[in-house]
Parts: sequence; C-alpha cells; structure tokens
Amino acid sequence: MKATHLQQQTKEEEERSKQIQQQKEREEEERIRQEEEGKMRAEQLQQQMEKEEEKERIRQEEEEEMRAKQLQRQKEQEEEEERAKQLQHQKKREEEERIRQEEKEKKKIEEEKKKIEEEEKQKEEEERAKQLQQQKEREEEERTRQEEQKMRAEQLQQQMKKEEEKRIRQEEKKKKIEEEKMKAKQSQQQKEKEEEEER
Repeated sequence: MKATHLQQQTKEEEERSKQIQQQKEREEEERIRQEEEGKMRAEQLQQQMEKEEEKERIRQEEEEEMRAKQLQRQKEQEEEEERAKQLQHQKKREEEERIRQEEKEKKKIEEEKKKIEEEEKQKEEEERAKQLQQQKEREEEERTRQEEQKMRAEQLQQQMKKEEEKRIRQEEKKKKIEEEKMKAKQSQQQKEKEEEEER
C-alpha cells in the first residue's frame, strides 16, 4: 500500500515536471515568435523609411533639374562661359588623373616586380633547403648503410669465429676418438700377446 502511494506520488511529480517543462518550451517558443515578429516589423519599418527617403531624393533631384533648366534658360551666355571654364577644369582633372594613373601603374609594376623577385628568392631558399634536406638524407642513408655494413661484417666475423671454434672442437673430438681407438688397439694387442705367451 505504501509502495503504491509512493509510486503514485512519483508519477504525479513526474507529470508536474513534464507540465513545467512543456510550459517552459511554450514560453520559449512564444519569446522566439515575438522576437521574430519584432525583427519583421523593424525590417518593414526600415524598408518603408528607405522607400520614403528614395521618393524624397527623387523629388529633390527633379526639383534641382527643374531649377537647373530654368537657370540655363535665363543665363545662356553665362553658362557657355561656365562650360568653357568647366571644360578647362575637366582637361586639367583628366591630365592630373592620367598622371595619377601612370604613377599608379608604375607603382603596380614595381610592386609586381618586387613580388616576383621575392617569390624567386623564396623559391631559391626553398630549393636550397630542399637540397640541404636531400644532402642530409643522403648522409643519413650513407651512415645507415655503413652501420649496416659494419654490423654485417661483425656478424660475419662472429660467424667465422663460431665456425672456427666448431672446427677446433670437431678436430679435438676426432683426435680424442683416434686416441681412444689407438689405446683400444694397443690394449687388444697387449691382450693377444699375453694370451699367446700363456699358450
């Protein structure tokens, strides 16, 4: 009975926790929705303001154009002089622009030349580093080869030493066998001699 009550209580607590979590999720969704709506309203307002500013700019341009035309009709001779003056200024600006462009192009060429020289220098340094690395690798390979050759020579020397020791042991063993045979033969001859004398 107590266990059933405890299970019921646990279930109710889990249900409350679930409801609280769902409530939090709904609140979070509502907050996100409101933020998105706020952003959308702000964007719409911004677009509206931009449209109004564009209309005002166009209106001002049209007014300026109208005033310019009126001024042109009223002061044709003054405008002719002004055009001549502007043409002179334009030629001066074009000349100045041409000089700037030439200087800019010259600077660009110099920078490109410097860049190429730096790249070539970098390539040369990389090539030197590569050659140095290859030299080191060759030297390391040669050192390794010599060490291996030395090791093989030592192994061969040890092998020859072992074979020599083996040969000496075999010869000693053979000599010992021969001596044993000789002793046996002498003993046999002695025995036969004694038997012969007894007869």
